Amino acid sequence: MGEAPLYCSVVHEHRKTVGGIALILTVILKSVRASVHIIAEWRAPLARFIIISKCGLALTALPAISAMAATCGSPTTSPTTLPALVTPGHGDDIGCTTMNTPKSAAAVLTAVKNARVISDPVNGTNNPKAIPGAIVHYSITITNTGTTPIDGGTIVITDPVPEGVVLSVASPKVQFMDGTPSSGLAFNPATDVSYSAHPGGGSPFTYAPAPDANGYDAAVRDLRIAPTGSMAGATAFGQPSITLEYSVRLN
Repeated sequence: MGEAPLYCSVVHEHRKTVGGIALILTVILKSVRASVHIIAEWRAPLARFIIISKCGLALTALPAISAMAATCGSPTTSPTTLPALVTPGHGDDIGCTTMNTPKSAAAVLTAVKNARVISDPVNGTNNPKAIPGAIVHYSITITNTGTTPIDGGTIVITDPVPEGVVLSVASPKVQFMDGTPSSGLAFNPATDVSYSAHPGGGSPFTYAPAPDANGYDAAVRDLRIAPTGSMAGATAFGQPSITLEYSVRLN
């Protein structure tokens, strides 16, 4: 197993007093092995209204690093690449630290499932409740937080259908949304989704669903989703993820 890459950060803070209020402006520069500039993040740990009123900034968006510093009275120029030197200006208190935090070199998958009530027979879509007849959207988000890609054809998600719940098998059966950065996975609902009618769920996933007039099939007891391709590993740009969505009806 190779050495895990080091993700380094340099923290550069402006400490200024503007209009009698102590203002701290922080720049965080992140890189891999302190050699390649990845991202510059401008962070102001101060209420937005203070920044607007004391620094004359627009409400819609914070400006670039240099504009923020200049507007708030700091002449210090923030670096845009790493490694970098910072020349303090009068009144600045510059603190620079480095932090080496290796990500896991293994593939690490996390799965988060959420349920959202879309409508019910009483309220419609206006503040719907999880009552009999309600339509619920399930979403499952899979994320690779490790730096190693996932082998192709090895990601399989199964989700047993609980008692009192009926799965929608009408098109689109399952919606697939790629995250940012891209997962590298592909999805075809015609071939990558299968069903089980086995009591309690589980194999075999060979059942051919027969939707009723509303697109639901009460015989389905388990759902299997198997996207194809190799899932990318995490980098300094982010953690690849996918989100799968499908609908059920509460009986």
